[in-house]
Formats: sequence, C-alpha cells, structure tokens
Amino acid sequence: MNRKIWTICFIIFAVWLTSCSLIPSSDEEQPTAVPVEVVAAEDVLPTATATPIPTNTPLPTLLPNTTPTIIPGDSTPTPDPNCVYDIAFVYDVTIPDDSVIPPGINFDKTWRMINTGNCRWIAGSDFVYTRGEQMGKNTRVPISPADPGEVIDVSVLLLSPMNPGTYTSYWQLQLPDGQILEPEFYTRIVVPIATATRPPRPTSAATSSGESGDNAGTSTPTVAPTSTSWQGNFYSNTTLSGSPVLQRSDSSINFNWGTSSPATEIPVDNFSATWTRTLDFESGTYRFNATADDGVRVYVDGSLVIDEWHDATANTYSADVTIAAGSHTIRVDYYEGTGDANINVWWSKTSTTTSSTWLGEYYSTKDLTGAVTLTRNDSSVNFDWGQNSPDSSIPVDGFSVRWTRSLTFNASTYEFKATMDDGMRVYIDGS
Repeated sequence: MNRKIWTICFIIFAVWLTSCSLIPSSDEEQPTAVPVEVVAAEDVLPTATATPIPTNTPLPTLLPNTTPTIIPGDSTPTPDPNCVYDIAFVYDVTIPDDSVIPPGINFDKTWRMINTGNCRWIAGSDFVYTRGEQMGKNTRVPISPADPGEVIDVSVLLLSPMNPGTYTSYWQLQLPDGQILEPEFYTRIVVPIATATRPPRPTSAATSSGESGDNAGTSTPTVAPTSTSWQGNFYSNTTLSGSPVLQRSDSSINFNWGTSSPATEIPVDNFSATWTRTLDFESGTYRFNATADDGVRVYVDGSLVIDEWHDATANTYSADVTIAAGSHTIRVDYYEGTGDANINVWWSKTSTTTSSTWLGEYYSTKDLTGAVTLTRNDSSVNFDWGQNSPDSSIPVDGFSVRWTRSLTFNASTYEFKATMDDGMRVYIDGS
C-alpha cells in the first residue's frame, strides 16, 4: 500500500518536472528581441485601440556630403586661345545712315552681322557703345551666340539728341573677358532744325450773341522752310560732329570762300557743313555734279552717289542717278581742311545717248559750275567755233563743256590725244 502511494507520488513529481522544463529559461536569447520604450504612467493617455509596438527599423548609414562646394572666384567664360573670333557688317536693317529723325525721338537701330570667325561666339558677349554720340542711356546689349557663318540681327534702342546736327554712334562686339573685336558698327542720323511755331494769339471769349473772337476757329500758323532753300548746318570741325555752330537757309550750294570762312562763328580752316533739301523730280536719269575743295559727299534719298571725302583742289565729280517721279531728299556733306575753300553742287536731267554719241553739257561759266545751260547729243568731240559760241544760249567767251560716253574696249594699250584752245581734261573711268 505504501509502495503504491510513493510510486504515484513519484510519477506526479516526474510529470511536474517535465512540465517545468517546457517553460523557457529567462537566460536564453530570444530569436527576435524587440526593445520596448518605457513610458511614464502619467504620460500615457487612454485609447480605445492598442498602440502597436514600434518596429526596430535600422537607421540609414550617413554618407559623406557629395554636394559640390562653391568656391569663390571668376566663372566668366574664357575665350579659346585656338579660336579666331571675328564679325562683319552685312547691312542696316533699320535706320539707314543719314536718316532724318526729329529731336527727342526713341528709335530702334538694327544691324545685320555675320560671324566670320572659326568658333562660336561665347555666351555672355555684349554689343557695347565705344565712342561718338551715346544717344540715350543704353551702353550695352547682350548678343546671342552665333556659329561660324551664322547671320544675326542686333538692335539697340537709341534716343535722338535735342539739338539739331549730325550725330554718329559707334558700337562693337565685346567678349566676356573684355576683349573688343576690331570692326566698328555705327549709326549716323540727322536731327533737323525744329519747325518754328508762332505762339497762338489769345482767343476772345464768345459773346452773348454766340459770336466768338477774331481768332476762334483758326489753326496756329506754322513757319516752314521754303521749298527753294537748303537747310545748312555748319560745324567747327571736319567730321560733322557735335552741335552745329551755325544754322541757316541757303538758296543754293555754290560758294567760293577762298581763304575766308562762311561766317564769323566758323574758323577759316578745318570746318564742315551739311545741307539737306527735299524737291520734286520728274522721272528720269539725272547727273549730279559736285566741285569741292576739299571733301564732298552727295546723297539721294539716303543713298551715297558721290563719295569724295578727302583733301582736294577744286575737283569736279559726277554721278548719274535714275529717279522716279515724286519728292526726293538731297543731302550734301562738305569739309574744308586748309587753304582755299569752295563747294558747288548742281544737277541736270540727262538726255538719252546712243552708243555713237557723246552727252554734252554746256555751261555759261569757264569752270563747269552752276546750272547746265544746254544739254545735247554730239556725234563727236571735234569743233572749231572760232570767234563764235557752240549755241545761241552760250556766251562767246567764258564757257565750258563736259562730254561723256560709254564705249567697249578690247584689252590693249591706247593713246589718247587732244587738241584744244583753251583748257582740257580727259578722264577714263573717273581717273
């Protein structure tokens, strides 16, 4: 009996030991140990949903900062020493030279230019004012990069000066490193004399009968230059620059000042002048002539037809210009260096010449000055007038003639001969 009781007790004790061995020991490492944050009891707020235990997410490894460090210094693009940077003028897109612009007017000047170098223009290049009349506040405008051979337009907003005169502004291309390319681009404008306006007379108040004063309903009269006068501006330099020292109207451009000057305000030597005038022309071909000591330029509607801007001794120059019917503006530039001073400009409508005739222009003066008295076609230049004159409209003495003709020559050496009484000159292609 007692043995059975001990046997049962032993079995119960063994079962108890076995069950105890199934409880894990607190000393053994758990497969997934999760750290738990301990929060003070007073900081925990009751909630209806149990707060999940945060997962132990590994923190990212901090890597060195790879952001480039900005080092102070000059980041201006540098021209490639192996490149040739160059530029050339193509033509004026707007405001051709000697355009007449009233005072105080904004205008856009646009040049067309081409990259004649062997490399692309560097980003950051500018078109900059370099000399002459600034004409406004702009001194630089950015220029678009252009590949070799590429043509671009560059525009600058300018402001015409308030004083009448001829003004020239010079601009050049500047690379980002400050290098300025040699070719100059310029614009030259003419600011005319402001039209004089007579101050209006006070207007009488209307009477009770509805009648107004004697000036009511009339416009303010304007004093305009006559159509027969030239607008002349004179400068105390040979470059037509700055403001004119004298402004006046001249009935013609036919002056021989000798060793004097045009006026007391103007020096005897080293002065210049410009005249402008608008006239009505019939359709046809006109021969423009200029005799000058020293330089002269003649423009028709802004186109240069005679360009002899150099020292000379009363040389005469001519150019044939075909003109459509209507109003046309003639402009004459002149400068005097030293010595005698004279300028004479005139023109005449030419008659049609055939290949076998000479165009003869006969003058009633001995130096081909003034207006042409007679124009005719001559079959040859072979005359013996004796004591007479070429025509009843020409004086017996003190006259002159110019003959011109175009001929085709074979390549060879030619001998030109002339017999005359009195003076004579022969030109071939202007030489």
